[in-house]
Amino acid sequence: MAPPPLAPDTSTQASANQPELPPAPEAPPRTPDRLPESAERQEKPMQIPAAGQDGWKAAPKDDIVELGRALDRAILALDKAYFEVDLIIDNAELKGQNLARGEIFDAKNFKIEYQVPVDPVATTALVSRDGNQATLAKGGWTAGISPTPSGTLTTWRDRFPEWIARSMARRTPFWEPFFRQVRESSKEISLEKQQMDVGGKKVSFARVLVKLKDRPATWELRFDTNRNLPVTLRVDDQDSEGKKFLAQWSARWSFSKPIDPKSFDVPANLPKP
Repeated sequence: MAPPPLAPDTSTQASANQPELPPAPEAPPRTPDRLPESAERQEKPMQIPAAGQDGWKAAPKDDIVELGRALDRAILALDKAYFEVDLIIDNAELKGQNLARGEIFDAKNFKIEYQVPVDPVATTALVSRDGNQATLAKGGWTAGISPTPSGTLTTWRDRFPEWIARSMARRTPFWEPFFRQVRESSKEISLEKQQMDVGGKKVSFARVLVKLKDRPATWELRFDTNRNLPVTLRVDDQDSEGKKFLAQWSARWSFSKPIDPKSFDVPANLPKP
């Protein structure tokens, strides 16, 4: 059974002067045990509820760093995980959505796809078979997987799905140092928590709301704190020319879908990047 739509208007459409993203590839059949979509998925895409709305309750700000540590511990232990990510874009040049998938058998066998908001048409895949790692991008295959990028919060705005994907592939801490950087660079930052009913089960969620100092931008980062995984990241921002820059990354996770590590093929004798 297909999951409920993100919202009534999330199909890929283009305006008269905006290029259209290609339709997302057909998703594989859903397994009955897939984590169902929570109530938050019924909100309008790109809409960030204000602090204290929709059942969110304030939590101590100091808990943000501890949340980051918990998220990083979950990344280091992530295996037998399947996920799908919808990346929705609405900016001056593009409007639409694309789909990425990830399969993580263990630290040495995985395939993790991503697109970035500044180039949402191109899909990059990070692949490993028995520890033999490679990257498949627009230019073809190259050996190895580069580390999680570093940079400014503007760089994160432009490429945050890549940072998340590479931290999972490389098993490197990402969220704690990121939250520390955000806390130092934001005008306002808050942490809120609540429980939601997900498929008849109570699941705890946390969200971090960020308002930046250097431009009118609001970010919302939501996490399933039962498993300490990201579920929805929203960016309401501006590009370098002051034009709107909206992006939403929404993940669906499953931990019982069969994953065959033999399917993660890496070509031999690849060029180095």
